[in-house]
Amino acid sequence: MVATPEEREAALAEALAKARELLQEVHHRTRNNLQVIATLMDIEAAGADPAAQPVLARLRRRVGELGRLHENLYGGGAAVELGGLLSQIYREVAATADPTGAATRMPDLGEAVLPIGKALALGLLLDELLERAFAVALMGQPPTGVALYLDGDADLGFAGLRLVLDPVPGAAPGAMLEPSLADTALCQALLAQLGARVVAEAGGLSVRV
Repeated sequence: MVATPEEREAALAEALAKARELLQEVHHRTRNNLQVIATLMDIEAAGADPAAQPVLARLRRRVGELGRLHENLYGGGAAVELGGLLSQIYREVAATADPTGAATRMPDLGEAVLPIGKALALGLLLDELLERAFAVALMGQPPTGVALYLDGDADLGFAGLRLVLDPVPGAAPGAMLEPSLADTALCQALLAQLGARVVAEAGGLSVRV
């Protein structure tokens, strides 16, 4: 018996719903597995050599970033709101790179969205750049602050982000952030995935797409 167009459409809708349900389950299990990995890394870090702590902290942050993105996918989202994601990355990098808070300037970012794959690449890139930016900022006496700005909005989408050294009022100009901060194999691969470039701007760096 030949199915009617209505029956074919209903069968297709049912198959699509099942596929979405299976995909959400994959993301749910992936998120849970990443949480287990993060917990194991925390246990390992507790007894690790102090020299290994920065590496373990960096890996732990990246696992957390992957977990948050899979949580977004599990909720059915194909895009990520960047303000919350990038603020969380800033907070986590600052906690390990600037434990005294001398150079931390918590960002107040606007709203912009990015597809999930590019959001992951941007998050990993920001992680790399922030860690290096904090190292430069803390060389100053007194240290300069590391400020993060997001260019874009909910309507126009993501246009770029800026990392700026924010000097203490009255202090002499200190070190500058140079584009060479992104001269690593990982940063260059992430920039290529984003179709972005790093350029020097007044007081800091800008990632432009």
